[in-house]
Amino acid sequence: MTIYMWTDCVPKFVTLPSPSLTQHVVKMHIFRAFFVLMSRNCDIFRHTLFCHCDTLLEKDKHKQEKIVRLSTVIITANTEIHSGVHLLEVHAPQLAQAAQPGQFCMVRCCDTLATDPLLRRPFFIHSVQRRQGLCTLLVHVRGRGTAWLVKQQEGALLDVLGPLGHGWIVRPAVRNLLLIGEEEYIAALTFLAQSAIEQELAVTIIQHSKNAVGIYPPALLPAEAEYQVITSDGSVGLQGDLTGQVSKLGSYLDWADAACCSVSHETALALYSAHERLRLRHFAQAAVLRPLVCGNGACLTCQLDTHAGSKLVCRDGPVFELRDIM
Repeated sequence: MTIYMWTDCVPKFVTLPSPSLTQHVVKMHIFRAFFVLMSRNCDIFRHTLFCHCDTLLEKDKHKQEKIVRLSTVIITANTEIHSGVHLLEVHAPQLAQAAQPGQFCMVRCCDTLATDPLLRRPFFIHSVQRRQGLCTLLVHVRGRGTAWLVKQQEGALLDVLGPLGHGWIVRPAVRNLLLIGEEEYIAALTFLAQSAIEQELAVTIIQHSKNAVGIYPPALLPAEAEYQVITSDGSVGLQGDLTGQVSKLGSYLDWADAACCSVSHETALALYSAHERLRLRHFAQAAVLRPLVCGNGACLTCQLDTHAGSKLVCRDGPVFELRDIM
């Protein structure tokens, strides 16, 4: 079988054995070609595609369609809160108005005319000031993309796609909300804490870290929220880990009307096994934390097997009912 595909960013004819060329491979090459076009600033392509999407969203706005926009945002502040951890504040009015807790955005992490890194990087929306049109992103330096991002100064422009995904759901009956975070995963919970406090809910946040360096700064949390810290070395707060603090965590679970977890899969599984309350329907949710390639379901690389069938983390998540993914 001979097909026309992108190889090393160059379109060419390639001959492959017919049985071995699956539909998924074809989709991946189409997806790669799409991102090459996007990364090379094909203005006509970008304008046509996303203006069309915005038009469709405007037509369907009364049907509660998700609003996803490609926008250029301006960095208004870049603050280093730990070594290798920065809080970026951006002026993004459309993103600030549309974003909901637990959603994320995909940021292009290279210069305007560059193509490396090719793929965008996903970041949870850390907090929002809707009236001012401001959003913040918590960035941990993990590679070339994030290293480039934290070097950007005030006034720099960023290419952002979002908001994306399915976020946290807080039922109307909930009055006491428990948030459980681990290391940098707490970034998925901070916007939820802000939103819950604004709705006059009682919020308790429990974070585990290996040591004091990884602890999220309390000054960045709403003053009304209770904040409990657990460190593996005992340098701050209680000593141990989330699964070892069974009695302490159990008392908070008894108090809570709902729990939201942003922890590793291993920790989530241990907590689910140790606490019966987390196994109740509509009580616990969890953010599935894994690398995302496209952020919109095109590449199919983030498929997740759940009790409700196969789901895509970027489109159906990243937030799921805890019992559905255990």
